[in-house]
Order: sequence, then C-alpha cells, then structure tokens
Amino acid sequence: MPRTGSIYWEDAGDSGQPGLVLVHSLGGDSRMRNDQLGVLTGLRRVVWMDLPGHGHSTAVQGEYTLDDLGNDVMGVASDAGFGQFDICGISLGGLISMWATVNHPDRIRRLIAGSTAPRVGNGEMWSEPSNLTWQIVS
Repeated sequence: MPRTGSIYWEDAGDSGQPGLVLVHSLGGDSRMRNDQLGVLTGLRRVVWMDLPGHGHSTAVQGEYTLDDLGNDVMGVASDAGFGQFDICGISLGGLISMWATVNHPDRIRRLIAGSTAPRVGNGEMWSEPSNLTWQIVS
C-alpha cells in the first residue's frame, strides 16, 4: 500500500494499444472521465484512478508531498503493466502529470496537462483560509 493510502484504479481498452493514464483534479474522482471513456478505450488502454481521499481511495492521516502523489500515480501505472505511457491530468492531476514527466522521462511518452501550472500557490496561502479568500475577492 502506498504511504498515502490505498489507491483505487480501473482500466479498460485493448492491451495492444498504447497506455494512457488519467489523473483527476482536487475534489474530483475517477468518475469525472466517464463520458470520455467510451471513445478513449476504443483508441488506447486507459487507466483511471482516485487520488488519496477521493472517490474509492483511502487516505492516511498526514501531509502529502507532490512526490508522494506522483509516486502513487507511477505505482498504479506499473501495477497496470505500463512501461511507457501517455499521461493526462487536469488541475492537481496536471501538476502530478508534470511531476511524472520530469521525474520519469523514460516512461512518459506524451504529456497532456490542462488547467494547471507548475506551482499552485504556496504553503502559507493554503494554510490560511482568510488569505485565500482575500486573494480570490481582491
């Protein structure tokens, strides 16, 4: 079991096709891609998962680093039997996907990162809700 908890994942599609790993946003889960799976699984072998504390995945109490979440995703890809694969992430999933591409360039064929950035705020901003609220309304 990863340090962050147990990671729920599913896969579908032709095992002879290139792999594609889908990583969801903060507050989302694996169901957010349901409408796309019919098309994607016709073209690729697709793996989709729930990040720790989302959907069907458990979460161990404590703080997680980007390394932890990235290693969770890479572990799922390995468990699915993917050597090299494409990765697509949205928001937090995009940040994790960029981490995977930088830290495992030999395994990532193509990166699709949507609605994300290489850094999303800082620790102080996220730990003080009043700071976040002020930044949103300012």
